[in-house]
Amino acid sequence: KDGEKSTNVFALGLDAGDRVQLNALSTENAFQINGRVHRFEPNDGCLEVILSQRLRGLLGRKDSKWRLSKDQSSSLNALLKGNLVELVMEREKEHVCRLRQLIIEKASPKFKVQGAFDAKDAKGQLNLRQKEAILSAINAEDYSLILGTPGSGKST
Repeated sequence: KDGEKSTNVFALGLDAGDRVQLNALSTENAFQINGRVHRFEPNDGCLEVILSQRLRGLLGRKDSKWRLSKDQSSSLNALLKGNLVELVMEREKEHVCRLRQLIIEKASPKFKVQGAFDAKDAKGQLNLRQKEAILSAINAEDYSLILGTPGSGKST
């Protein structure tokens, strides 16, 4: 209405359990309520949301405009929490155990036996420190951190 673009709620890509935000857009009572999708059945046109607050006194008004949006920050927080739990609790997966050693136990990164660097592709434009940085990155089994001041040739 009034030149505003409207999106069908069923096009939001919601699933049961997703966190959502309900915004009241009327100038008098602008606010936001968090909630969770309880039931979502697009074929039946059904969306049930459990909200963290009551809407008493806000429903049924002619001037009320509402916006329902997926709470992306909560999805990211859940992903981060899952990754952290796996990092701390997982004991079977070798790569997770190695990440735990690097991140939590502060183990040093491992490198393969240093090989030679073929500088033909660089056309003689790399200095000794740049060649060492490339060898470090190539031979890193975990990671290689390349530090330098602006203009020192990290991107070369």
